[in-house]
Amino acid sequence: LVLFVILSFLVYRQRTLKNYNQKLEAQKELYDLVFETSFNGVLLLDYHTGVFLDCDQAMVRMLRVENKEEILHKHPSDFSPEFQPDGRRSDEKAEEMINKAMEDGSYLFEWKHLRADGEEFWAEIILSKITVDGKDLLHVTWKDIDDKKHAEQALLQQKNDFDYQAHHDVLTNLPNRMLFNDRLEQAMLKSERSKKSVALFFIDLDRFKQINDSLGHEVGDNVL
Repeated sequence: LVLFVILSFLVYRQRTLKNYNQKLEAQKELYDLVFETSFNGVLLLDYHTGVFLDCDQAMVRMLRVENKEEILHKHPSDFSPEFQPDGRRSDEKAEEMINKAMEDGSYLFEWKHLRADGEEFWAEIILSKITVDGKDLLHVTWKDIDDKKHAEQALLQQKNDFDYQAHHDVLTNLPNRMLFNDRLEQAMLKSERSKKSVALFFIDLDRFKQINDSLGHEVGDNVL
């Protein structure tokens, strides 16, 4: 009876271990599937050394490198221009972003990166603090937003162009009547607050119509 119980226990234990290993294998396959098929770049960053420990194939495509070995054990600033658009050094600012993520648990920001061929591109970065086997790591996702940023810049430039055209004379590029009235109103309000006077200087061109009529509008435009 004792031998039967022992054998039964061993069989049960073997089956339990087998089921556990199958679950682990299934979880690993799921992890590999999610990690390697993500559209966005996914990386693991060692907080203490500041270098990448692992990455997915999306990062290889995004950075246009031959394989992930060209990414591993390198610092984020190695894939960045020397300076960010705000004038900060990439290596110094990257350390600041990493520290913020470790303090707050996660951090989202935009970053200018470099592909292997030297092309710059914008990426949206999410840093999330995780702990694996007592070791502090950062789960990093990179989303290529270069097209989005270019579209935003184009819209901003278009808005600035429209705004400039609405407030400046087409011929002289000087502020037009609308902008003049706005600036005059601001100057008068400032004058009232400061109890100081404001001067308005008026210039008139006599017989300008004769110039247009006798020499033509092109000459008149040059005079203006």
